[in-house]
Amino acid sequence: MKTAPIPADEEARLTALRKYEILDTQAEIAFDELTQLAARILDTPMSLISIVDSARNWIKSGVGVDPGSESMRDTAFCAHAVAQDEIMVVPNMTEDERFIDHPMVTENGVRFYAGQQLTTEDGHNIGTLCVLDSKPREISPGERETLRILGRQVMSQLELRRSLKELTMMNRKALALENILRRYTSRSIWERADVSASSGDVSIKDEKAAHVCLFLDIVSFTRFAETHSAEEVIATLNEYFQPIVHIIHEHGGDVDKFVGDQVFAIFDDAPEAVRSALAIRARIDELGRSRPERGLPHMEFRMGLNHGPVVRGNVGGDARRDNTLIGDVVNVAARLQSACEPGKILASESVVERMESAARIDRRLKYKLKGKVEPVVACYLSRED
Repeated sequence: MKTAPIPADEEARLTALRKYEILDTQAEIAFDELTQLAARILDTPMSLISIVDSARNWIKSGVGVDPGSESMRDTAFCAHAVAQDEIMVVPNMTEDERFIDHPMVTENGVRFYAGQQLTTEDGHNIGTLCVLDSKPREISPGERETLRILGRQVMSQLELRRSLKELTMMNRKALALENILRRYTSRSIWERADVSASSGDVSIKDEKAAHVCLFLDIVSFTRFAETHSAEEVIATLNEYFQPIVHIIHEHGGDVDKFVGDQVFAIFDDAPEAVRSALAIRARIDELGRSRPERGLPHMEFRMGLNHGPVVRGNVGGDARRDNTLIGDVVNVAARLQSACEPGKILASESVVERMESAARIDRRLKYKLKGKVEPVVACYLSRED
């Protein structure tokens, strides 16, 4: 009994084999049907798909042999087959010096073997589709061709199996990336990104639109951050921002971005933007009552709103861009928020004149804002009783 030779491409062959992730897998009907077909067409009591690993010969599917069984590679018939390029046929194993004293021959009565190599697209033999018989026999040219065709079908199933697994992984990754995109970017970006991707575009086009811009930030947050751990700061921000984001979305708004302790949101509808600001104010007040009861500091906020035309544009370079809102309307909203009294909502006249009956005007003031020549008229808003 001679030890099977090692193919010259052994390292590359094993690398190719690993890509299929077929070893030690469960039975699969696609492979079982091919071994059944091989045994029936070639009229043999045994047929199997064997995979030749680094030290073993493992059976993926078999007729007359238990699937999942394995033997030492050194003495496996199929290990000899993968070391050559042409189909290996042994008409009578008792007359072949390689196998004359093999246990399968001397104890199990195997006399005939024909093995078609399972060859990858890059030319590596990773196993065989073989048939075995208990009596010596010859194999006709037609039977050789049948075994070759069936061997190609086994490889097709292996390739299909690998492709499906890769596709599944790609789909999982795509879904995960989509969820990340949805969570870490504004709605307007991922909705427009979806449209761009559907048309094969890899960029988001600049757009002009009229929005209500809402800026909200925490009063004296820097002092709080300096005296608390990073974990405490993040936990505090999330306890406030979680309901704030929910309220913004509930009123049809979109969180454009977070900048430290600041939230920048946009709305198409001015009354809903004001209702959102009031609901946020009410939720902050609730936290102002519950957090001290738990021994936690309460954060106070201020809000500024402004309405008008803005440009959603791409800012940055080819390697990294930010799709953001730009325009004087945005700047005024941010500066109104800075000028706002803690715990209040300050809205420009352009918002007030569109808010219908969403809120009550408490005070109307003029502000000299940085960068603006003319004073800006704005109003403090509160909930209608």
